[in-house]
Amino acid sequence: MKKILVIASTMLFGFISANAAMTAPNTDINNTATLSYEVSGVAQTTVDASDPGFVVDRKIDVQVANTDTDKSVDVTPSAVDQELHFTIANLGNDQETYTLSYADIAAGDQYDPTNCQIDAGAGFVDFTTTITIAAETNATVIVQCDIPAQGTVHDDDNGTIVLTATVNGRTKANDDADVADQVQDVFADGAGETDSAYNGDHSDRGNYHVVSADLSLVKTSIVTEDPVHAAGGAGAPHRIPGATVRYCFVVDNNGSADASNVKITDDFTADGKDNLTVVKAGYTVQANTDACDCTADGTDAGVAAGATSVTITVDPLNAGQRECAYIEATVN
Repeated sequence: MKKILVIASTMLFGFISANAAMTAPNTDINNTATLSYEVSGVAQTTVDASDPGFVVDRKIDVQVANTDTDKSVDVTPSAVDQELHFTIANLGNDQETYTLSYADIAAGDQYDPTNCQIDAGAGFVDFTTTITIAAETNATVIVQCDIPAQGTVHDDDNGTIVLTATVNGRTKANDDADVADQVQDVFADGAGETDSAYNGDHSDRGNYHVVSADLSLVKTSIVTEDPVHAAGGAGAPHRIPGATVRYCFVVDNNGSADASNVKITDDFTADGKDNLTVVKAGYTVQANTDACDCTADGTDAGVAAGATSVTITVDPLNAGQRECAYIEATVN
């Protein structure tokens, strides 16, 4: 399930200045200028001048930042509640309430995370919630997503989302005439991942990078001997009754994650016939750049002679490794 958990914080993040606090909106600023002068060395009466003063406008400035390394986390297929971490900073001079929303990036990734919800501490709602942040402080947001199953996602696939914070209840006055005695809302936000500057919102992306095993299986067979060949007959062995056939398996892990409990199972009676008698089975593990030698024995798989179903288990088969397995049987 995908959730967005919002946690308010008064800790200043790196992009919030540690200088003195900004002047709050609606603060009256008045000052008086004094003119002093002398005539023939004698000080004269000073002349004062003042203007009506003004009130400080409201600065609207929000910044969303993903704090994961390279804005990405590694996940596996079918994993649930996988976390992306964001910080939302109110860089303005007044407390603000923001709507949080998320969207999947359609271009440049291979899948969309599923089951989208946002938790603001009062239960889950789909896609949107609000959060109130004091001036010059942050909130921490944790996005939790479910990852689709293997087959839908593959090793090295990416699913990217964009988290956006949009200010509530403010009217943009950037293009309006300045009014000295009226608090105006000035949008000061920069451009984010999918939003433009000076629109009262900001966004950043977070990516789920799939790290998975990617296994392939190839099966072939060779005949190593037959009764005629074993008795000294000329020519190559053939697959006649009494001949020894070796099934050869090549399992490659071409992914970036290790695979565990890897099993090759072959049932020689699955077609309802009993044409083979198992002699032995085994395997070797090596780099997947090395060729398998089907004629060479490896680690014994512990299969009883005469078995009709054979399972060869390797644990683990690491990324970049190859299993060379074999089952040897005689033709009945």
